[in-house]
Amino acid sequence: GQKLSSDTIADEWLRLIYFGWSAEYYALENLRRGIFPPASGSFRNAYSEWIGAQMRTMVCGLLAPGDPVKAAHLAWLDSRISHTGNGIYAGIHSAAMTSLAFLMDDPRELLRESRNFIPADTLFLHYFDLALHTAEESVNHLDAWRKMDTALKQYHWIHAVPNMAAVVLSLWFCEADMTKAFRILGECGLDVDCNAGEVGTILGVMNNEVPAVWADPIGDTLKTYVPGYEEMSIRRL
Repeated sequence: GQKLSSDTIADEWLRLIYFGWSAEYYALENLRRGIFPPASGSFRNAYSEWIGAQMRTMVCGLLAPGDPVKAAHLAWLDSRISHTGNGIYAGIHSAAMTSLAFLMDDPRELLRESRNFIPADTLFLHYFDLALHTAEESVNHLDAWRKMDTALKQYHWIHAVPNMAAVVLSLWFCEADMTKAFRILGECGLDVDCNAGEVGTILGVMNNEVPAVWADPIGDTLKTYVPGYEEMSIRRL
């Protein structure tokens, strides 16, 4: 019955999340001190442009299938709790791509369409355009990554910008094949598991299934430290 806002989501963080890492750790510390969004994402938070929002806002796209504007808004509400700038833009972009995957079956066309949901005149858009142009002009992902690696070497390996570039190359060269997409991400390096979560969600939505070789070993049980959700069915979730 409450109007959804960054503050109401932050209240749930305080109720359910015991601890976090990097940006989320400092956001939680700020919330416990009564510092709420957007200051919770910026105050003494040296990790506020890292990949934390980008790796979690796929859920916003799942909550707004085929409605990327709504997905972007939900991602903005969430991302600003723990992030600023490029960290927020990365969250918005991840959500928009997930939402668009309900409408599209070509990863390359999805990438092109997702550009419309990145705020104009931002560093994030500059590097997205660079990654997309590099992919278009390269023979394979390794060729493209060698070029991008030079342009991105100033960034930490958990920063949102280089990881977004890896996601772009994976989606561009994977031919909608999840296993091939994961291989590309592994060969790019950086925050591989988070990038695979984003790409895997998008391709899972697009193809309506996860290949058995990936899904079967995991099974249907999710275990967490969140009160009330310590063990539950992935299908139920």
